[in-house]
Amino acid sequence: MELRHLRHFVVTAQQENIASAARILCMVQPALTRSLQVLEESVGARLLERHARGVRLTPAGKQFYLDATRILQDAALARTNAIQASEGLLGKLRLGISPQHVWLPLIRSMLEQFREAHPQITLSLDMLQSGGQLDAIRSGDLDAGFMFMRPKDDKALSGLLVHVEHLVLAVPEGSRYAIVPPSLLRELSGEPFIGTPRDSSRYFNDFVESEFRRLNFKPRIVQLGNNFLVMLGLVAAGMGISIVPGVSRVMHPEGIVFHDVPDLDTRLDLELVWRTDDTSPVLARFLDAARNACCIVSDVAKSS
Repeated sequence: MELRHLRHFVVTAQQENIASAARILCMVQPALTRSLQVLEESVGARLLERHARGVRLTPAGKQFYLDATRILQDAALARTNAIQASEGLLGKLRLGISPQHVWLPLIRSMLEQFREAHPQITLSLDMLQSGGQLDAIRSGDLDAGFMFMRPKDDKALSGLLVHVEHLVLAVPEGSRYAIVPPSLLRELSGEPFIGTPRDSSRYFNDFVESEFRRLNFKPRIVQLGNNFLVMLGLVAAGMGISIVPGVSRVMHPEGIVFHDVPDLDTRLDLELVWRTDDTSPVLARFLDAARNACCIVSDVAKSS
């Protein structure tokens, strides 16, 4: 049984006449008759019966007509879906993002515009720090991710610069540093410090530790938080101070004061990162949307 046999049967049932069906199908009548016979032999039941004015469905034919119509519709839908998937108009996109960056205006706009332009693409976000995203992208569990610290010597990964920031000091409102911030980071040596576990984002932690060594800052770690929101919650609770990305100013608990420390000025690049060899058409469409959004922001910045 082939789809063409189903199509021949459905048209014949609708026309109730083999000659009329043959004209619609652009077939000669004997060929259509043979196709219907092959179908009935395959089904094992009589589907059509002849009468003076044409043909009509048998009881088995009436049920088979309903099922054949559905099968043909499903086949047409499957073909349409396959074409749309090949063009990146249908599918699933899995992105990683750290909790605080989902509130970054550019990323929010990027995700909203992509969702509006591609409603048939299922967009899922996994809240992960940079290290977890990197592992998931390499394993194929994520298609891409917004992260810090892409290993620039790893040619298997590509990146698009989305946002530039630097590290800031977060202190409780009741801290003496809330009103009078330090002029140098090393002035905070010995203060209770909220850090992150090394395995939560090893590349970012390596970067932060190198900055601390460069600035002769020796933190006294009293608590660990596995992401920046947890760290900020501990700061708000008065457990200590912390160093976090500047985007934390966008989303944070009450009871925190942020300061720029003059010597803590190293640029921190947030990138959209993906596997260089990933040929997913859905990912390609998202990368196009991301590049377009970044260009718009850049043009606005230049004109202002």
